[in-house]
Amino acid sequence: MLKKRGISGVITVVILIALVLTIVGIVWAVVNNLVKGELGSAESCFGIFGEVNLNSRYTCYNSSMQELLFSINIGDVDVDEALIGVSGQGTGVSFKLSSQAGQINNVVTYPNRSASVRLPSKNSGFTYIFNMAGAGFSGNPDSISIEGKEAL
Repeated sequence: MLKKRGISGVITVVILIALVLTIVGIVWAVVNNLVKGELGSAESCFGIFGEVNLNSRYTCYNSSMQELLFSINIGDVDVDEALIGVSGQGTGVSFKLSSQAGQINNVVTYPNRSASVRLPSKNSGFTYIFNMAGAGFSGNPDSISIEGKEAL
C-alpha cells in the first residue's frame, strides 16, 4: 500500500515566507514610484528657497498716489514665475509674474511705468508699482509676500 505524504512543515513555512516577501516587494515598488512622482513636483520649491526675495529697501507705500512699490530680487537660479500676494484691511489680491513679458492689471514697471512686466532674470532685480486703488484697496497695505517657482 502507498503512503500518502504531505508537504513538511519546514517547506510550508519557507514557501509562505517567500510569498510574503514577494508581495511586500511588489507593494514597495508601487508605493515607491507614487511617492517619487509626487516629490518631484515639490522639489522645485526647495531649490529656490532664499533665492527669490522682496528687497525691503525699495518696497514702500506711496499714500498720496495709493501705490505700493515693491522690488523683487532673483538670486543664482532660473525662475519661471512668482506668485505675489498683497493684503490690507480685509482685502487681498494675488497675481503671477512670469519670466515672459505680459500685462497684469494694476501692475507696471518702475520708473518708466511700462505695462509690459516680467520677472527679473537670474542674479538681477526689478521694481514694480502696484495700483492699490485700482485693485479695490481702500487703505494701506498690511503685507506683501512672494513665492517663486524654479524653471524645470
